[in-house]
Amino acid sequence: GNQHALGNLVADAARVKGRADFGAWNSGGIRTDLLAGPIDYGGVHGVSPFGNVLVRIRLRGRDVPAAAERWVWNGRANSHVSGMTIEFDPAKPQGQRVVRVLGANGAPLDPDRIYSMAINDFMVDDPEGAALARTISVEILTTRDIDMLASYLQELPQPVRGDATERIRAVGAGAPNE
Repeated sequence: GNQHALGNLVADAARVKGRADFGAWNSGGIRTDLLAGPIDYGGVHGVSPFGNVLVRIRLRGRDVPAAAERWVWNGRANSHVSGMTIEFDPAKPQGQRVVRVLGANGAPLDPDRIYSMAINDFMVDDPEGAALARTISVEILTTRDIDMLASYLQELPQPVRGDATERIRAVGAGAPNE
């Protein structure tokens, strides 16, 4: 599906390792499933084989929904997030689909607060990610995707259990079953 436990795990790793309020990771940057059982560094490389670098951006709460628009492209979730929940209406026009972004505590974001978000460098360089132009700062970190994920997995209680919570969800007239 569009939202799955491994994607959430990678977004969580970005948030934690990027020391940020939020994390986000594009679904295309996750290339294989993780099967139950032990995993080695090569297995982690299979999940994220691109050598992307972690980037921490800072932006105001009012600009987070515009950035999140790119993550609900063509009316469906195409990324995973951490530390937030995004609600979008697939029936609305592109650029107006995100109707609400909530923080980890379930409360709306403070429009004037500056938040940090850890993403990969592809998400910054993506020409269609123009909404990130409103960022206050972009800090390129020295951590590659594979190292980020490997060290995060090592720090978690074993065995690792993924969280399959739908963090980007369709609501409103365009949502299924509504």
